[in-house]
Amino acid sequence: IRLAGQQVEGIDLAEFIADLRAEVLSLRGGVPRLDGQPRTGFATTEQAATTLEAAGRIGITDADRSALEAAARFDTRSEETLFALSLRELSASDPMARVRAAQRLQALSARAALPAVAAALNAEQSAEVLCALLQVCGAAGEASILPLIQARLVHDEVEVRLAALEAAVKLHDPTCLSHALDDACARVRRRAAILASGDRDTSGVLQRAIHDTDPSVRRAAVLGFASLGGTCAEGGLLDALDDDDPTVRRAAAKGLSRSLGPDVFAIADLDPARRRREIRRLSTLPGAERSSSLAAVLGEPLPATIPAVAPPPPAPRPAAEPPAALQAEVLSRIYAALRGQSDDELVRGMPGQPALVLEAAAALVGKGRLVRRGQRYFVP
Repeated sequence: IRLAGQQVEGIDLAEFIADLRAEVLSLRGGVPRLDGQPRTGFATTEQAATTLEAAGRIGITDADRSALEAAARFDTRSEETLFALSLRELSASDPMARVRAAQRLQALSARAALPAVAAALNAEQSAEVLCALLQVCGAAGEASILPLIQARLVHDEVEVRLAALEAAVKLHDPTCLSHALDDACARVRRRAAILASGDRDTSGVLQRAIHDTDPSVRRAAVLGFASLGGTCAEGGLLDALDDDDPTVRRAAAKGLSRSLGPDVFAIADLDPARRRREIRRLSTLPGAERSSSLAAVLGEPLPATIPAVAPPPPAPRPAAEPPAALQAEVLSRIYAALRGQSDDELVRGMPGQPALVLEAAAALVGKGRLVRRGQRYFVP
């Protein structure tokens, strides 16, 4: 504090502020900003983008478009003209015109158009146009635009979230798939499981998706594990083999059949207690022993191997074919059975010698009229 008339050394703060204000006013053309209107905030980023664009404070100017056109390199004059037209149509009033402009830019040169696309992405309201712009961003392969894409992963529209997820995966976002599994929409979670397929680095995403509440998401995770292969995939598929949904169990059995053989399909149709017992037993065996153990439990012959000493050949069967009437009766009984017939069930319900009944069933299998899965006969 300085008394009136008192002289002090150094800079006078009041004079400094007055000089600074004079410089600011001179830069503004001598007109102070005294509009009398209070400053107000924005409720959303979209409102801010719309307001600032109307005031001319953001967006792509004609000079910016000219710079982008000059930076892009094309082989023909028609491509240059189409590129310039597409840049202008990104700000067209018709949403379909903006969609077509984004699609043309993606086909021509997504990277060269990226600044204009990023500016349009910030101010865009239409979900369809946003999806087209996000596709351009994904095709550009420029990781610097990831923050704009990640902001659309929580958009209100499901289609926009799906497009943003695919674009983020193309740009190698390490967390987008994991975050997508927390989405409220099963379509987004299912797409995350599909996009995680075939990559061992994303096996953790598949492991989470295989326990999802929606069966379609679990099926997608099972298909992803099947595409991976290996011991890690077998563990996930064995877990899915005990799923409550039969379609998920069959998908898991199909994936396991590559390593365990077709006998694994029988486990998917077992009652829950026996199914869990067989899955626990298979999970404790080494991979090389699972197939032979599975065939032995289900009553099928062991896989073909080369033994140390070849067993003697079986005695030749008589060439006489079982009676046609008996074959027709066997076929009729299996047609009427919803879950097929086992050897014991077939023999108990048929007159005549048991061996002859089984020969009739075997003859029908040889003709392709019946198929045998595990211990049961079914109509193909």
